Amino acid sequence: MRLFRLLVYIVQTSCQSIIIFSIVKFAENYVIIYTIMRLKDNEINSIKNMAVKYFGKNSKVYLFGSRTDDRKKGGDIDIFIETLNNIDIIKAKIKFLVELEKEIGERKIDLIVKNLNSKKDLPIYDIIKRQGILIR
Repeated sequence: MRLFRLLVYIVQTSCQSIIIFSIVKFAENYVIIYTIMRLKDNEINSIKNMAVKYFGKNSKVYLFGSRTDDRKKGGDIDIFIETLNNIDIIKAKIKFLVELEKEIGERKIDLIVKNLNSKKDLPIYDIIKRQGILIR
């Protein structure tokens, strides 16, 4: 059986959630899958822009944790970034977090960065990629 994504729609709701609709073909049937993120459009755009600025244009950004579940309230913003750039990860993380706070306001943000050129591969990386939402 093959599963592949055909189309993705992003809708901002009045309750400040982002809903991502994917129309997926599974075998011969089309299925609508949706994911809800409790972040504003400008917050998601800021996260994506900062990722490009500090981790490169080929970086991938995932949101995970409680902000991807509309049934939960509050919570920090959990971000996972994969980069191919050979950079000082610690310095890039600090700059990313400082500038992101200026853009979206003071929030509790957890940031995990994986350099794809590194041989270090933690189990959490796979869990995030399976359960998180790829936004860039």
